[in-house]
Amino acid sequence: MKRVPLILLVITIALTSVFAVNSFSKKAETYRNKGLSLFKAGKYNQALNEYDKALAIAPQYAEVFVERGMTFLMLQQFDKALSDLNQALEIKPLMRMGFYNRGLTYNKLAKNAEAIKDYTSAIELAPDFAEAYFNRGLSYKKLEKYKESLLDFNKVIELNPKNAQAYLQRGVVYGLLKETDSALKDYNIALELNPKIPQIYYQRGLIYYNTSKDDYAIKDLERYINLAQNDPYLKQSIQEIQTILTSLKNK
Repeated sequence: MKRVPLILLVITIALTSVFAVNSFSKKAETYRNKGLSLFKAGKYNQALNEYDKALAIAPQYAEVFVERGMTFLMLQQFDKALSDLNQALEIKPLMRMGFYNRGLTYNKLAKNAEAIKDYTSAIELAPDFAEAYFNRGLSYKKLEKYKESLLDFNKVIELNPKNAQAYLQRGVVYGLLKETDSALKDYNIALELNPKIPQIYYQRGLIYYNTSKDDYAIKDLERYINLAQNDPYLKQSIQEIQTILTSLKNK
């Protein structure tokens, strides 16, 4: 019987293993891409099915854990989201999106201190990560750490001077600090950048209302109602603003 040289046998086994791994990787990547497409289309439960298939083939696929965790987050299944994001970071401890998405999850759970730690880790891995600065700024604001919040919104604006939301949120912080002129300046810039964000009119209108600039307040608050009326999350605030408008018009 002809004997196969040992070195040839080793090479054959190695190549077979490589081809098998590549085959698995391609299948897992296909399922992952399907999951991403479904996620972007808002079909979260269908996306989960594709991510499950990818992980069944490649159980150490950290990126899929991150993306499935984000899908659970969108479905408000926060415990499952945290479990997936923790698993991703165990596999790849230096994943900025793992830390960032876990920070978002902690935000939803009102665990702002934990969120700040994760955003900070994401920023350390990617110093120009504007979204991480923005969301860390929001977390600092919720903890009433306004100085730190301002620094983060300043950084977002430095990285992206056309970010209307950053000017809006910095304006809110200035308002909380009673720095009215700075708040108004930021709201005005935010409106120049994006005049369709209802919250800008709301915040600026309240400043005008509290400083007895009634005509300006009426104009802004009416604009807010027009923009926000189809948003179910703003329904309660619309009722409050309508009460303020009634009192202003009856003066």
